[in-house]
Amino acid sequence: MLNQISSLDNIWESRQALLSLYQRAGLSLSDGVSMPEKFDLANVFYSTQATLNIDHSNINAALDEWDVSPQYRDLISEHGPGDYHCCCSQNLRYAHIARNRYNGNVLLVGRCCYDKYDGHLDVDDESFIEPDSSEEADPDADYDPQEEKRRKRKKLRLTKSSSSDSDN
Repeated sequence: MLNQISSLDNIWESRQALLSLYQRAGLSLSDGVSMPEKFDLANVFYSTQATLNIDHSNINAALDEWDVSPQYRDLISEHGPGDYHCCCSQNLRYAHIARNRYNGNVLLVGRCCYDKYDGHLDVDDESFIEPDSSEEADPDADYDPQEEKRRKRKKLRLTKSSSSDSDN
């Protein structure tokens, strides 16, 4: 069974489909709070896995199917007012676009979830296909996902280094 979603083209229908999915899985329907379970469920259900069974192997296999734009887009400027949400249900104005390379499904991914694809994507990969060839990064944007990843990795290395120094 192929589950279809295009969160960028059909905002209202996609939102209703995600709410229905969350409800079927027994998850809260409240908006505005990032919920990792919703992220996992949406990425697995709209992948070629197409299941409500969420386990570690399903999640990893599903995340490997998604290409995520390293740039984020101002959804309101580009598409007008709307009820934009990350696949985890966080309210959005800015989003990365995730496209499933096997079935063409499109999900919106906020800053809250972008790093969850870390280890499952190579943003320098030449095979990344932009959903819209006219997509441009916001020139006034101060958010750089690559820089954010570098900062987090550096902080993690420093934390590990200082904890090993204190053990001595």
